[in-house]
Amino acid sequence: MQWAFRPTIDCWSKVILEVLFGIVRFLKKIIVHAGFHKTGTTSIQSFLNRNRHVLRAADIDFYSGRYISNNHVELHAASMRDERMSSWKKASGFRSSAMFPVIAAQIKEAIDASPCKTILFSAEGISYLRFEDEIRRLHDLLGRRQTSIIIYQRERSAWLESFKAQLSTHIPFSTDKDAFNYVEPDTWLLDFETRIGAFQKAFGAENVTVVDYDGEVTLQGSVIPSFLSAIGARKVFHAADWEGVWENKRQQSRISIATAVSPRLDHAVDNSRRRWQENP
Repeated sequence: MQWAFRPTIDCWSKVILEVLFGIVRFLKKIIVHAGFHKTGTTSIQSFLNRNRHVLRAADIDFYSGRYISNNHVELHAASMRDERMSSWKKASGFRSSAMFPVIAAQIKEAIDASPCKTILFSAEGISYLRFEDEIRRLHDLLGRRQTSIIIYQRERSAWLESFKAQLSTHIPFSTDKDAFNYVEPDTWLLDFETRIGAFQKAFGAENVTVVDYDGEVTLQGSVIPSFLSAIGARKVFHAADWEGVWENKRQQSRISIATAVSPRLDHAVDNSRRRWQENP
């Protein structure tokens, strides 16, 4: 009689373990760095990419992107409405609705397989998401897990000048007021409150951290220490770790940004397009 019940006990043990593992996987925390553009995002992404091993020791896994390792462009591209564009989506020919299930499956697999409690994503293109259905798809991509959003904002006129300079190196401006590359003074991109508010509505205001880019640069000389504090990893790094990490910064003399940025941007887009064509 003792042996007759053993298979049943073993069976229930397996079921309980699977349920527990499922709960642990679901309870993993997601952090999304959503930009804005021109607020030190490239510096942050470069730093995170070079310090993946340190972050893992702090129980944070910096996701490795499908197309660009440290800039997870697939998140915004898969979440956007098909007809809406970004620089990367336009250049790559990415099809949002067709690729959504593929990207969702890849992200789920990576999250489930990660030994870390926190999974970190970074992509300034996410800040282009402005409609409820787009942000809902982003949440779906992340498995509806507990999600925190980090957004940096800066003084509006300086932001627009910097953003226009970046766009001018690789894409013409648009006259369509709803376009991502419409950069007149009445552009929707300058309505920071509405853009941030869309994420607060979807994820909860308590889960959206807004950081003052100008204040951090003035105080710290870098946005990296404030970002590390926001993700709970400041203690595992020292000031020397981020000194000199400042990607895409325009010089005070305002030399042509095309000279400094365009080759790197073109290289990234070419690599993304090639990877998209080989593995759509």
